[in-house]
Amino acid sequence: MAAEATYSVVIDMPVTQAWDKLRDLSQAHNYVPGLTRTEMTTPAREGVGASRRVYGRQSGMKVEMDETVTQWRDGSGFRIRLHKGEQSAPPFKEGWFDYSVAAEGDNKTKLTCVLGFTMPGGPLGGLLESLLKPIITGNVRAVALGLKHWYETGTQPTNADRKRLRQQGF
Repeated sequence: MAAEATYSVVIDMPVTQAWDKLRDLSQAHNYVPGLTRTEMTTPAREGVGASRRVYGRQSGMKVEMDETVTQWRDGSGFRIRLHKGEQSAPPFKEGWFDYSVAAEGDNKTKLTCVLGFTMPGGPLGGLLESLLKPIITGNVRAVALGLKHWYETGTQPTNADRKRLRQQGF
């Protein structure tokens, strides 16, 4: 059974403008903590099958991971499979990330980020899942806060920016 970590924020911009930014798959390094570069690996830049590779460092470890769109909801979001080549991205048996946007009042957008995953290893995997879930939830929150900051200011968020947003109740 898959576990999920979810976080939502409200962005101060109309949903159509937020969607125009979100659908640009080449920009993950501008809002995901620790990423330094995003490279599109398919000719398709959006829609099912579009794929990117992200690079960086997270928690002191080198990150090089493929992300391929498996669902595309035009105007409202998409889901990407997290993998490295044909294999799932460690430590997951299966992992995916879902981004969605929806109108939230006048000129505001609700952004929801969901990381879904299954762990390998049966009961031992369940124990690992319970240990990792708070960390994964914090990472999903950091992505959502990074998106909010980047969309509203046009600048890459720092850890201080994310902390400020958390202190403001986001």
